[in-house]
Amino acid sequence: KCAEMYSIALDESTDISGYAQLAVFARYKSGNIMREELVKLIILTGRTTGLDVFKEFADTFMKMNIDLQKIVSVTTDGAPSMIGKNIGFIQQLKQSVQHSLIEFHCLIHQEVLCAKQGLKTFSNVMPVVTKIVNFINARALNKREFAKLLVEIDSQYSGLLMYNNVRWLSRGQVLNRFVDLLEEIKLFLHEKNDVFDELSNIEWLSDLMFCCDITQHFNELNKKLQGPGQVVLVMFENIKTFMAKLDIFSNDLKMKILKYFPYLQKHLQATENFENSIITQDHTIKKYLAVIQEIKQAFL
Repeated sequence: KCAEMYSIALDESTDISGYAQLAVFARYKSGNIMREELVKLIILTGRTTGLDVFKEFADTFMKMNIDLQKIVSVTTDGAPSMIGKNIGFIQQLKQSVQHSLIEFHCLIHQEVLCAKQGLKTFSNVMPVVTKIVNFINARALNKREFAKLLVEIDSQYSGLLMYNNVRWLSRGQVLNRFVDLLEEIKLFLHEKNDVFDELSNIEWLSDLMFCCDITQHFNELNKKLQGPGQVVLVMFENIKTFMAKLDIFSNDLKMKILKYFPYLQKHLQATENFENSIITQDHTIKKYLAVIQEIKQAFL
């Protein structure tokens, strides 16, 4: 309230109960220190158009006695409701404060969009993983029996993780746990006489391993972009470093060096008669090289 000026960042999402929520963050100067804080988590009970969101936002700030005139920049997820030319949130805010604003599209959100664009080739991987995880976790008996199996084999894990498309790190964490427990999953499904042909398909398993490896790299980048006190120049540098890593990944894959893809490497080494398979190793490497190029293009 006492700051001379401040910036805001908005993140609108829907919770498990179906209600839309708007998280409003502020960054401002306090003495010689830059501070960041969650101003308010606003429940959006009605529609979520730019105009509706702005009305809720403005009413909340008025009740909290926070002056909108002091806003100098806005960061959003780039959704149409936020950046719409006529009734978008930012346009409504500009009309209210009657001065120009510096607009940003959240870098973390852009990174997630690039990841999704680059991994669209593997649209057949996550649905199968999610279906198997739900078969085990969504049924109480199956969940208990699978947990018992893990105890019997002295596993370091107690179960599988559920996939949440809203949480950006969820995909990598789910895939990582799924791959680590792949043999246990196969055993459990065999006992249940439930067949998933993908679990015996060399090409699908290769895609699974590659997805697991590459999403771990995405998660590492995502974590570097998160946290308080982030400076945009450092964030851009982290993204440029990741893009340079993609070149290293490509060069290594061309020489069939898989040190940055440990799950894929282990899978290919353990797969018997891979060279005699319809899907050859050269074909697989070529496919993943094309994916890495797509990822790099998405970042440009």
